[in-house]
Amino acid sequence: MMTEGSKYRKAGAKKRMASPVKRKKSIMKKPVVDYTKLRPSNLTSPEYRHLLWLLGWVWYLAMYFLTERLISVERCHIVHSVMDDIIPFNEYFLIFYGSWYLLIVATLLYFVLYDPKSLVQIQKFLILTQV
Repeated sequence: MMTEGSKYRKAGAKKRMASPVKRKKSIMKKPVVDYTKLRPSNLTSPEYRHLLWLLGWVWYLAMYFLTERLISVERCHIVHSVMDDIIPFNEYFLIFYGSWYLLIVATLLYFVLYDPKSLVQIQKFLILTQV
């Protein structure tokens, strides 16, 4: 048996369901390359070849840790100036120092997703200047 209040609820429910749902537009751009089809077997295909330039970071980190282990402390020259003694240490600046690394990763991720041609140029420059 239908009461007066249930009639109105049903009518309101039908009315709500019939109205179109408004969706917000996405503020994210779509990536230039479809990475859902990326597999190790097709990494050398022209569509994904720009990702191979990221191996420059593997080379850089390997050389960094290798030189840290091979060069003894006695062979190192300490770079120091009078200004170093005047400038006080502030632990809050460690936040900015650490965020520099996050900025590098975010920048590379942006170029991987939205501008692969510029990624190749940047990686060529970084690899050349790291040698």
